[in-house]
Amino acid sequence: MTKFILLLALFLIAVPQLQAQNQDNRQLIDEYLRQSENRKKTGTTMLAIGGGAVGLGLILAFSSNSWYDSSFEAGTIITGLGLTLAVISVPVLVASASSARKAAQLSVGAKTAQMSNPNGPSLKVYPALNLSIPLNSTKR
Repeated sequence: MTKFILLLALFLIAVPQLQAQNQDNRQLIDEYLRQSENRKKTGTTMLAIGGGAVGLGLILAFSSNSWYDSSFEAGTIITGLGLTLAVISVPVLVASASSARKAAQLSVGAKTAQMSNPNGPSLKVYPALNLSIPLNSTKR
């Protein structure tokens, strides 16, 4: 009987800590996902604007009649700025994937399940494992 009371006391002490840890993990996962979405939008926008600038710069440069024409100079400057913006967008997109990967790794924890019993429904906490498949096979 003492063993049962001791195990019950240990369980009652551990359950709130598991629930609090699960709630903290959920908030952290949500934060990583929010960061990932924001970075992905930023990187995609930068890439699109950079690509458009490269296209516009090439059109201006090739439509000029002379190497010393102002449209040729403007075209080369716009092309260079567009290429720079497109290259800068790559690390932003990589950081987005990294944040999403961190969120996927944090999805191990305790889950609450509602069980039905004769006295009415009750909530119980069970350890749970969410599996995720890494899409980047170089980092293991």
